[in-house]
Amino acid sequence: MSTSQNDGTPSSTPPSGGGSREEGSGPLVSQRAATVIMAAVVSGGAIGVLTYVETGSLAGAVGAGLVAFGASLLGLHKLIGS
Repeated sequence: MSTSQNDGTPSSTPPSGGGSREEGSGPLVSQRAATVIMAAVVSGGAIGVLTYVETGSLAGAVGAGLVAFGASLLGLHKLIGS
């Protein structure tokens, strides 16, 4: 008959998860992904600002910026090789 002993005493093995990074683990996002996302953010922001300056409509500027961000993200993903 096997029984499990869980008496609440600390064990010698550290708990899984937590805030410490294991040695040899890679970055959260790759340099390519960070570059593509940052360029898309800059592009979307620029289009949004230019649209707001031209039309004065905040809603239209946000919409144009989001569309430009999405289009830039897809285009740069295809353009910048892995």
